[in-house]
Amino acid sequence: MRKIDFIPLIGVRIDFDIKIEFGITKFDLVELIGRPSKEFGNELYYDELELHIDLDEHGEVEFIESIMGPYPEKTEISIKGINPFETKDTELIGFLTELNKGEIDKSEAEYGYVFIDKSIGLYRSSTILDVKEMIQEVKSNGDFEDQKEDLLFELEKSHFFWTFGIGKNGYYDYLK
Repeated sequence: MRKIDFIPLIGVRIDFDIKIEFGITKFDLVELIGRPSKEFGNELYYDELELHIDLDEHGEVEFIESIMGPYPEKTEISIKGINPFETKDTELIGFLTELNKGEIDKSEAEYGYVFIDKSIGLYRSSTILDVKEMIQEVKSNGDFEDQKEDLLFELEKSHFFWTFGIGKNGYYDYLK
């Protein structure tokens, strides 16, 4: 299991010794962690690290995101000593609100939050309420027992965020 420590406004540290800082070039990134598994323009995907990395218009790292939450298979991430994928949604929002000490974009509240001052973003595509409504609908159709295992898994998953990312200083300023 690879350890990735997210350091707001700085970058990430992988396995305590590899440091990817915002502003390094794609060339330097490849020197540090190798070629990406997939590449779409300025978006780089590292499957073995379960990371998505965006480059800015100058080809420099501007955003790093863990994309396999809440149950990553190859990595364990942390920020200031806590694992955001093992921290329930309301607790994580409280923790990041205190860390941020500033403006929060809640325009996609429940699904996503952006902690603008620390350039931190969270996202998930379904909430607890969404899954509970889905369960009620399936129950009313008489199909609950057939889908019970999947629905209960989705319900548990909905208590957590599914992506966690950080950007360089000012990354989310357009939301102000």
